[in-house]
Amino acid sequence: MSIESWKKEFYPIDASKCRKSILKALKHTLLKYTGTLKKNLKKHDIEKEKGSGRLFDCRGMSYGKFGFGEDTCALCPNNFPDCSTCILYKSGNGCLEDYDEDKINPYRFFVSDSDPKPMIRILKKLITENEKNAKNAKKEKS
Repeated sequence: MSIESWKKEFYPIDASKCRKSILKALKHTLLKYTGTLKKNLKKHDIEKEKGSGRLFDCRGMSYGKFGFGEDTCALCPNNFPDCSTCILYKSGNGCLEDYDEDKINPYRFFVSDSDPKPMIRILKKLITENEKNAKNAKKEKS
């Protein structure tokens, strides 16, 4: 197993192909972060570098790496560098928001503590809200 096998399972298509639909972008981002749960990293024999958004093949850096940033995020390129229109930012969970000790910034928590769970929770919540809004909008058109 390797970065390549991890990408096949958790990053099967490039983020740029998921940007037209916010729901597709959210689901793509959720899948990517789910791939960083410890059991999934172990399954593919890769590690998350603490203090960064990078994954490395356990065989060494020369074998492969993957970075979490605006180029691999289906949500970022629609908004970067002005993140104020990003759905994460609008929900109060923007990746580049200043540190606030009363609130968990899910991206910074992932980077510093290697824990994707806060981001996964927020993405699931946003997906549910967007699916509900889409159903309501569809009902109103009927």
